[in-house]
Amino acid sequence: ALLRLFFGLAICGHSLNPVRILSQQQKTYRKPVVWVHIHKSGGSTVCKAAQQNGEHTARGPFGGPGNCNFLSDDWPLQGWNLQPFYQMLKTASLGDLGDVLYRGSAALKPLTCEERMQKVRTQNVTWMQIEREFNEGDFCVALLRLFFGLAICGYSLNPVTILSLQQKAQRKPVVWVHIHKSGGSTVCEAARQNGEHTALGDVGNCNFLSDDVGLLYRESSDLKPPTCEERMQKVRAQSVTWMQIEREFNEGDFCDGFLYGTSLRDPAMLAQSLVNFEGIGAGYKKCLEQPAEHCAEKTVTQVTLPGLEAKEPAGSTSTISWFVSCEKTVTQVTLPGLEAKEPVWIYFDNFMVRVLCGHDVMMLPPGAINATHEKMALDMLAKFDVVVRMEDFSNNATVELFRETFGWSAPEALREHENSAVHPITFSEEELLRYQELNQHDYAIYNSVRVL
Repeated sequence: ALLRLFFGLAICGHSLNPVRILSQQQKTYRKPVVWVHIHKSGGSTVCKAAQQNGEHTARGPFGGPGNCNFLSDDWPLQGWNLQPFYQMLKTASLGDLGDVLYRGSAALKPLTCEERMQKVRTQNVTWMQIEREFNEGDFCVALLRLFFGLAICGYSLNPVTILSLQQKAQRKPVVWVHIHKSGGSTVCEAARQNGEHTALGDVGNCNFLSDDVGLLYRESSDLKPPTCEERMQKVRAQSVTWMQIEREFNEGDFCDGFLYGTSLRDPAMLAQSLVNFEGIGAGYKKCLEQPAEHCAEKTVTQVTLPGLEAKEPAGSTSTISWFVSCEKTVTQVTLPGLEAKEPVWIYFDNFMVRVLCGHDVMMLPPGAINATHEKMALDMLAKFDVVVRMEDFSNNATVELFRETFGWSAPEALREHENSAVHPITFSEEELLRYQELNQHDYAIYNSVRVL
């Protein structure tokens, strides 16, 4: 019974969350709300009440519903150059780093009225809060809920979703399995451009924290994968239509009531991309040897945030519980529970099979993947609604497949996958042959996908 049309209720072809039934019509004709949250003055209570009343709230900057603030409206952005860190968050969610105190000038500037309205339109936001200083430029006269005066059946429509809203209303929410370095970031951004309500809003790779790549290849973690019931609860509570899983995909992640998709990439190109992205250097060569368990491995206990030099006053704390006694410069943060090995060898040992077969198979030692695991991966892919090659994102057949399956009005956004990064390391022909020999099961599932 986990249907997108809750309790089978639809009015004018639009799925309604029951909590919004009585108030939907009023919100349709009402302007979106900007609540000025004076810190420690009840704004969190107002945000929670707004969510309980069916408002589509701005997502918190580092996960979950937060305090209904966009990142540039968070408490208070003064003095810490957050831009490098924000870019980092696009590829790895590090948890809730939360309230940044006592800053002087920020790289994240307050939104202009045009930029705020653009966020309202692309994310269908009806309620947002500003928890920093409220500037003259934050007062916008033209924040009208009826964009361009367009309404159908009494419902205001985001222009980017005009053609696809009806399909989404009747469509199941989507879980996209993001095999690391295989185009998941492109798919996430295309989903946003097509009006999907993504996990964590406009932050990160459309992953809930419990689905993030930071949980890949972990013996144990305090963040457990959600059950099917918990996942659907997140979908209902946050009106999410699109989410991604960037860790191992377990049997329990496949739930009734969702559509599933993934993209596969030429395995050697996936590994080569990872080597360049992580700056591993020539250390990758040991990963082509056996045993390769400790090739290019490193232990992480702290995260250095480049360009984030700032002064913290005595006694200040943050939500990740670091403490600064007397004023000093902070450039590195210890994240509790983060200490773990970051293996590189798994990307040289049938990585895609490991991901698709779940945690137990992911943790197998080097050389342990066999034909049984290959069949497990193929059986899992056979359950998915969409399986494509990343190399085919620009093909017309792939674009039309996304249009037909997900109801996207602008699936051409997939074609914007242009990686302009310079890759100083390129595998030699001999290394490619060795890689193919070590990863024959990955190549079997990659070659099983029909070229579009």
